[in-house]
This record gives sequence, structure tokens and C-alpha cells, in this order.
Amino acid sequence: MTSEVRETFRPPWTRRFAGRPRIVGWITAVTALGLLLLILAVSVALRATVRAGIQEGITQEAGEIQQFSATGVDPTTGERFESTLRFIEVYLARQHPESSELLLGGLPAAAPTTEVRGADAVSFADLDSAARGRLLEPGGAGTLTTRDDGVISWRTVDLTTPTASTTQGYITIVVFHQPQEARTRTSLAMLVLIALGALAATGAVSWVVAGRILSHVDQFEAAADRAARQAHLSRLSEEGPEEYARLARAANLTLATAEEAAERNQRFVDDLTHELRTPLAIVRGSLEQPGGTSATVRVEIPSD
Repeated sequence: MTSEVRETFRPPWTRRFAGRPRIVGWITAVTALGLLLLILAVSVALRATVRAGIQEGITQEAGEIQQFSATGVDPTTGERFESTLRFIEVYLARQHPESSELLLGGLPAAAPTTEVRGADAVSFADLDSAARGRLLEPGGAGTLTTRDDGVISWRTVDLTTPTASTTQGYITIVVFHQPQEARTRTSLAMLVLIALGALAATGAVSWVVAGRILSHVDQFEAAADRAARQAHLSRLSEEGPEEYARLARAANLTLATAEEAAERNQRFVDDLTHELRTPLAIVRGSLEQPGGTSATVRVEIPSD
């Protein structure tokens, strides 16, 4: 019986990491899923923020142009601007565009006469013909995608002079998305690296924590293994961490119940043997009396 019980226990080297990979795997997988969802949410939020910021900047710039057109004066004469080209020259000379911003000014339906741009913006002349045509549309606005320069957003503000009711010129605000999207991708790459580091730390910490949580199970299994290798099963020691002690008490309770059942069965067998011994002795004595036949079966009665 002892050998049969012993076979149910694994060697110590197979118990060392029992259960830990599964616990670490589940914790790491759940953490990875959470980080992935977080990165996706941050990515969507950053891209939406960039696009909203671009549109807000264009709207603000257009408002400033309209306000300066209504209230501005020529710094040379101190009077209202009489020439649209002079207005465009003075206004653009006072601007400090963002790195991805391009400001154009010129006469209606004509190539711009003046432009200022940020360090990451593309010159009007370097844009493809389709993009240049869209930017010259009177009162145009929107977003388009170019082959070489990616997505750009723009808005054209038509200019009039106080003495004329028709459009006398334009200023176009152009913002290139690529530089800001590149900064967004850099931020996301840093976030991914941080997430990978956090995932690795989670795996390491969960490995240590899982080992501590399961150490009482290993202790219990080792104690049960030692008990099974003895000639007779003995009670497990109930001293140790609370988790181990609970397992040991449960095992001892089960063992005590099994022992009581075994003792009751043994008493039943002893009583039955005792009750059967006398009748069988009488039968044997009768068979051994003279007159018995050769076909008589000899019955041996076990001694006490």
C-alpha cells in the first residue's frame, strides 16, 4: 500500500515550479492585454488631439488675419492699408509660424508672392501640382493627402480693401500633419518601451509572488511524500505557515477518518472470524470421526 501511495507523489525537482508558470502566464497575459488596450486608447487620443489642435490653430490664425485686416494700419504711413500686397507683406513679416506651418499670400488665383514657413514645413513650390491648385482656390479649406508630403490641412482667407467689395488677395494657412504625427509616433514608441518594461517587471514580480504563495503547497506535498515513504502512514506536522497548517489539518482529518473506517472493518473481520471458528471446529471434528468417506474435504481452521 505504501508503494502505491508513494507513486502518486512527484519527485522534488518536479514540484519546484508546479503551478508557477500558469500563474505567471495568466498574470502576464492579462497585464499585456491591459497595456495593449491602454496603448491603443492613447494612440487614438493623441491622433485625435493632434488633428483637433491643427484645426483649432488654423481657425485661430484665420481670425487673427481677419481682425488685423479690419483694424490694422500700415506702420510706414500710419493709415489703413490701401494695397492688398502691402497688407500681405506686413502681416506675414510679423508672423512666426509653427514648425509645421506654411503661410502664403498673393493676388487672387495667382501664385503666392510672399510665404513664410516653419522648419518642418514644405515650400509652396515643392508641393505637387494638385495640392498647389487646391490651395489657390478662393475661400478654400479642408484636408488632403499628398503623395510626398502626407496629409495637410489648409484654409484660405480672402482679403478685400476698404475701397473695394471684391476679393483683392488671399492669405492661406497650411499645416502639415507629418511632423506632428512623427512626434506622436515617437511618444507612442516610448510608451511601448515603458509598457514592455512594466510587463517584464510584472512577470518577474509575479514569479516571485507566485513562488511564495505556492511554497506552502510544496511544503505540504513534501511532508505528505515523507509520510507516505514510512512503513505506516503517520500524521503530518501542523506547524508552519497558516496556509500549510490548514492543508495539514485537512489531510490529518481525512487520515483519521480513514483510520477509523479501517479499524471498524478490522473489528468486523475479527468478530466474524471468531463467530465462525466454533461451528467450523465442530464440522471438522465430525468429519474426522470414524465413518468419514475418502471424499471428505479437510477444512483447516486458522489459529488466533
